[in-house]
Amino acid sequence: MPTGMITLLDIAKKNGSDRTVGLIEETVVATPELQLGAARTIKGISYPVLVRNEVPRGGFRSANEGTDRLKNNYVNKTFEAMIFNPQWAMDKAVAMADEDGPAAAMAREAQGIMLGAMIHLAMQFYYGVNNDAKGFPGLVAQYDLTGMTLDAEGAGGRSVWAVKFGPQHVQWLWAQDGTGLVVTPEREQTLYDANGKPYTGICQEINTRVGLQLGSRHSAARIANLDGTAGHTLNDDLMFDLLAKFPADVRPDMFLMNTNSLNELRKSRTATNNTGTPAPIPTEVGNVPIMLTEALKNNEPAVT
Repeated sequence: MPTGMITLLDIAKKNGSDRTVGLIEETVVATPELQLGAARTIKGISYPVLVRNEVPRGGFRSANEGTDRLKNNYVNKTFEAMIFNPQWAMDKAVAMADEDGPAAAMAREAQGIMLGAMIHLAMQFYYGVNNDAKGFPGLVAQYDLTGMTLDAEGAGGRSVWAVKFGPQHVQWLWAQDGTGLVVTPEREQTLYDANGKPYTGICQEINTRVGLQLGSRHSAARIANLDGTAGHTLNDDLMFDLLAKFPADVRPDMFLMNTNSLNELRKSRTATNNTGTPAPIPTEVGNVPIMLTEALKNNEPAVT
């Protein structure tokens, strides 16, 4: 589990109100990508990064003999933060009629909207423009498809990810110092019905910019094409093979999977006890914790 890293909640506490912090605390539980993943603020709306593709190896030499001079292999990449603007509104008359008052009515609405917004961001984390064409590129577009994919050889279906978070690896980018990560106060605004007729509503929003950085080809790896059929389900062999995709000096912080993948992993294990109790729900593999997420689909297209 990543420790000592700045997260979305830390940025919200720095720049947001108690209301914003509370909403984020309530709604990121289903999205460990946001709850635990590293985050940083940037001054503008884009962030240039030197991505190191490989590390040069030194060598021995004989006396009176030279050696080649070495250099790192870098690629310049620029990561852009895109506008993220969930908004919600309620008829003022409806809010005023709420038994607990208009503030409570708007708070309930905000909680549901924010939960959906966090799941949408977490889905963008993986699927990028295939999730929302106006958002940032996700891991699917950024990671090393050839070198860091383990094929379960099913007909599409699900993926399991192993991710290393941090400044040199995967991190969220919140633009303009994260100042937009604030739930605005309630304000009255004219709304219009389906026939264009006006009425008074109460409105709120978050208007920020967010992006995603993948800083190394060894920052994320994926088991793809888990379709649930015989021979194409999740098991410990696949999980350890996924770990083997990372070099010895890069240990992923977590495995990310949905409940169907977790259940497949549990079923692949044999319970060794006298009572015949089923195998317990797995919580880690190779001392790397397993995190459940709402953001990974069950119907991904086949990865080739």
